[in-house]
Amino acid sequence: MPAGISTSDFYYILPELVLTAGALVVLIADVLLPKDRRAALSWVTLIALGATLASLAPFASTRVEIAHAEPLGAFTAWRAQRPVVQWAVTR
Repeated sequence: MPAGISTSDFYYILPELVLTAGALVVLIADVLLPKDRRAALSWVTLIALGATLASLAPFASTRVEIAHAEPLGAFTAWRAQRPVVQWAVTR
């Protein structure tokens, strides 16, 4: 591995890799399938989307935070936004 890259970095880009590979498979299937077999293309698309959703499953409990860049001397620092509270009233 090159310096600064570890194998755990690929874990975080896995959903993007699966989606890109699935889109490539759909494109190739669209080009190679004869016109009378285009109904199979919808199944290929569903399988590609299903594989993408399956690769996103480990990230289901991931908490997303929004931050903004602010100057800090000669550098830039990330400051997290305050949490948003949503109130709901039911009767």
